[in-house]
Amino acid sequence: GVGCGAMIELETGCNHITCKCGYEFCYVCGLKWTGGAASCGCPVWDEALLMTEIERARAERQDRRREDPRYKTRLCRNFARNGACRFDRACMFAHGAEELDQNHR
Repeated sequence: GVGCGAMIELETGCNHITCKCGYEFCYVCGLKWTGGAASCGCPVWDEALLMTEIERARAERQDRRREDPRYKTRLCRNFARNGACRFDRACMFAHGAEELDQNHR
């Protein structure tokens, strides 16, 4: 970091960094953060990195659902009754025969 010289790498999250030595600074320009606020005009976060974090979390949730042996093996009761499901694409049950998991029919 700026305070102690430790290597800092930002993959996700905001540009407010607290180094392991306790020094707080802006990742973009290196200026010190004081009183919980940046002393620079840099953005608090990089929108692209934030989206990457959101997309990664969404993909992990989707992967966990797919590992469930019930995933898309039965029709969604709400969709069958009402033609709609409040979970939409996140639903682990099929919304029509074409979505049924081919391996579990």
